[in-house]
Amino acid sequence: MFHFLCLFRRKECEERAISRRMISAEISGLVLGLIAFFTMPMLVDGLSPFFRWGTLLWYLTFGAVVGLAGLAKPFKISPLLRGGITGAWLNFVVAMLMYEQSTEMMSMMQNVPFQNVNVLLLATIEGLILGAIIDMIATKVENR
Repeated sequence: MFHFLCLFRRKECEERAISRRMISAEISGLVLGLIAFFTMPMLVDGLSPFFRWGTLLWYLTFGAVVGLAGLAKPFKISPLLRGGITGAWLNFVVAMLMYEQSTEMMSMMQNVPFQNVNVLLLATIEGLILGAIIDMIATKVENR
């Protein structure tokens, strides 16, 4: 029934698809932020609550920006590639801005296999993976 109505009300259906995409991307970012918010104290002792709240809000914003990047339809790019590039860039920039705090946090982590890896590389890889996942979810929900 919904698809039949889209034949006659195309603009309304496109607006609904955009809304679904943005909401699903923001919810995905919020879920990732909540996971980070609650797991950080288990990994790092003495972590500032501001850092935890900032991470939660960052991933909410991260999801919104990845969702917005998917609205650029003139370029036929795979959602994996589009979300991955967007996420990698966003996390790389944040890692550059918070380099000292991030390296300090990594040095406080115990029993983590990637403790001695460069923070910029880790943040970029993390953004690549999470951005691709968020964009895939948002694209699936949008095209539903």
